[in-house]
Amino acid sequence: MSFDNKSLQNLIMGALERIAFLVVEPTDPNVTNDLPPAYASAKIDFEGFAMGSVVVSASEGFLLEMASGILGVEPEDISVEVEGLDALREITNILGGEVLRALGGDDNPSKLSLPEVINSAPSTWPTASCLMDAMGELLYVSWYSKAAKKAA
Repeated sequence: MSFDNKSLQNLIMGALERIAFLVVEPTDPNVTNDLPPAYASAKIDFEGFAMGSVVVSASEGFLLEMASGILGVEPEDISVEVEGLDALREITNILGGEVLRALGGDDNPSKLSLPEVINSAPSTWPTASCLMDAMGELLYVSWYSKAAKKAA
């Protein structure tokens, strides 16, 4: 299956609508001056028939909105350092699973790591990525493909 930026966008939009009741729209990565910077990033790795990582970066406002949508509380009742980062790890886990499934993971053995907050993204160019705008807040998701392990 071909998995590209558009495929990733569709996965993100569907997952965020289902999980956090957020509507996000793709935005041009060359026009980011109107969006706040990323506050935090998280990564999840997968291996098996396909190998790679999904990295999710989000602005503070996006983390607050996402956590409040998941928990069903007001954003001002959320701590970005607690519930915000928990929500970031959770959406990274969900998107990692969605990417793996889109690559054929339903029919092939695979393993996901636990999502972790990271200080910097991988230094390689992503296989697919997209920048999303959620009510003026930033969400950036990248998929990094790695070579699959060869059978012994």
